[in-house]
Amino acid sequence: MIPESLLDNEVVRDIVALVFSLLGLVVGVILSRIAEEEILPGKKYFYLLKRIIFLVAGFLMSYYLLEYHFLKAFTGNYSLWNLIFIVINLCLYVGLMIFELKLNKPSNQGYWETANYLLLVLSYGWITFVLKSTVDMGFTFVSLIFLYGFPTGTILWPAKVKSAKKA
Repeated sequence: MIPESLLDNEVVRDIVALVFSLLGLVVGVILSRIAEEEILPGKKYFYLLKRIIFLVAGFLMSYYLLEYHFLKAFTGNYSLWNLIFIVINLCLYVGLMIFELKLNKPSNQGYWETANYLLLVLSYGWITFVLKSTVDMGFTFVSLIFLYGFPTGTILWPAKVKSAKKA
């Protein structure tokens, strides 16, 4: 039984949400074990879905940054550094995607996914702990990390497809 005082703590809530979001990898691995035959024909769609979700997360992070800094503009704390930070964020997401597309080899795939997940987790940490966003913003981003885990887990740890025995 978890004490109610612990559940009311925002930091604990955000960390539990982050751990839940990383379970998308586990669900992706389970999915690859359940539907072994569909993995090979659907692999290109898993890659496409993974890249779309990653880019949506990058644009969503930029939107959060823009909204946060746009609201600060009305208080007089707006500067050129805010806009530069948004452009750097977009360059990180799009640049990581381009590098993954150009330099992706089966031996390096785990490193790229680690870098992608690290960027997603750091973005979530920035949204929740630095920007102190609303609950909706954080949970939307956590949901994207969870959805990103589906195709990633399926691609990274595919089940061995058993060949059908001839009778």
